[in-house]
Amino acid sequence: MKCREVGRLTGDVARRPAETLPAPVREHLVTCPACRRRLEAARLAAALIQAAGEPPKVPEGFAGRIMAALPRPSRQIAQTDIWRPAWGLIPAFTAAAIALLFVYQTSVTAPASLTSLEELSASEQLILHGPTLGPDQVLGAVLGGDAP
Repeated sequence: MKCREVGRLTGDVARRPAETLPAPVREHLVTCPACRRRLEAARLAAALIQAAGEPPKVPEGFAGRIMAALPRPSRQIAQTDIWRPAWGLIPAFTAAAIALLFVYQTSVTAPASLTSLEELSASEQLILHGPTLGPDQVLGAVLGGDAP
């Protein structure tokens, strides 16, 4: 016999004692360790299934008692429940507004005609015109000195 043929018979062979197996199957199992392992695994699975026994029986009215114990949903929808999905959008709108304000603030520069750079303090120059100041002026602006 070939492995494929023994493989098809594994379910039937697993339930039978070794003495009652057909001679060709016994001869093949002697020479083929892979089929022996498959047969042993099938016998082990069959023994486990048999040892598990029958599943427990469900008592009469079990499902009805479970359903009765569950709380009933109210049919009336509260007024606040209508707006509940909209409340979830508030953080998204807030984040979008903050992002737009940040982009607007970083893109706006002081008009040249209103003030000159000489009239601005070091901290104002740092904020409005970026890091074009020298290191001493930046340090003075950070520490609170307003000397340009």
